[in-house]
Amino acid sequence: MAPREKQSKKNSSQTSDLKHAKQDQRTREKSLQTRNGKSKRKRSIVVICCIVVLCVLAAIAVLWSMQQRGNKKDQSDQTPSAQTMQTADPAETQAPAEIPVSYVNPLTGEACNAALLQKRPVAVMINNIYTSWPQFNTSRADIIYECEVEGGLTRLMAIYSDIEQIKDSIGSVRSAREYYLDFAADFDALFVHAGGADTAYIEMRARNTEHLDGVNGGVEGKYYVRDPRRSYLSYEHQLCITGENVIAAATEKGLRTTATPNYAYPFHFVSGGQDPTAAGQTANEVQTPFSAVNGSFTYDSTTQKYLRYEYGVAQTDALNDDVQLAFDNIVIVFCPYSYTGDAKGHIEVQTTGSGEGYYISHGKAVPITWSRTEHDVPMTLLTANGTALELNPGKTFVCVMNSARKADVTFG
Repeated sequence: MAPREKQSKKNSSQTSDLKHAKQDQRTREKSLQTRNGKSKRKRSIVVICCIVVLCVLAAIAVLWSMQQRGNKKDQSDQTPSAQTMQTADPAETQAPAEIPVSYVNPLTGEACNAALLQKRPVAVMINNIYTSWPQFNTSRADIIYECEVEGGLTRLMAIYSDIEQIKDSIGSVRSAREYYLDFAADFDALFVHAGGADTAYIEMRARNTEHLDGVNGGVEGKYYVRDPRRSYLSYEHQLCITGENVIAAATEKGLRTTATPNYAYPFHFVSGGQDPTAAGQTANEVQTPFSAVNGSFTYDSTTQKYLRYEYGVAQTDALNDDVQLAFDNIVIVFCPYSYTGDAKGHIEVQTTGSGEGYYISHGKAVPITWSRTEHDVPMTLLTANGTALELNPGKTFVCVMNSARKADVTFG
């Protein structure tokens, strides 16, 4: 075959191959496009299916929630009391309110702080002869006892629940008598005095009474002082002690200054409800004649307190703006007195056994009874029907009078 013819056939063959290659390429491109389109359609279908599934699940969740709420509503409709016990939304739940802890002064029945309940009460013998007046810081006592001593005079014993707070003088301080020991023991009180009758010292030794003596106790001159404001009075009417010095002297001597836990104090107080004297006789004026010393009280309906008088004049506190002594309660106990006939005219007061008395408060008086089984055991006070006497909260004045003078006590 001629060379030219061979070359022509060769070129024709190459052209045909090129056409076929282009056709194959176009076929592959169309196939690829077809596959890509199908892939995109598949992905779209998957996405749509997922969305549909999620919507179905959400609808199911909403329906379930509505059903649960409906069930709760049905239950609350059937049991209203349960509704008040459940909280619809935990976020709205409030913590229960804290109940405040209250503390009560066992000497007054009034609110106090917890620290006061840890402190031991202190009983101080106070001079009450008229020539020893004025008295210092008697108005700050929670309880005052009055008993007869020799010569027809009386002496006071002031009891303080927190004597350390009294920075100035208390007094004038006088000597002890043995029957006051029982009244101090009623309140677990540290006994503060300046000297005493022989019988008082005998009893204090026998009972192991914790006491601070301003004459024979080794603390005179350091803690007891002759107050210069009383220098115009007789020497025996000048001796005083501050509340701070009571605690300092007791600490130095190793005496207890903390309260006895769960001590059975003799006073009980009403916490509300009926006034314990509501059914009593009128007692706006109370006369308590021990002897020639005639103490009395006048009721002030505005303050609901009894104002104290003695020797025919108001009994005041010179270190508290000369305020007149005032009390929410008066307790009178009648005890048998006996006169020893000794050179000093000492008397004995029977503080054990039982007897009668009166409770006076809010302008009324009611009869009561008292009893004590033995010395240093707190006295029990009962109403006429035999239940425990409850006092109105506040300060109390206790008159320990001769049983023979019961008829001399009058109310008006």
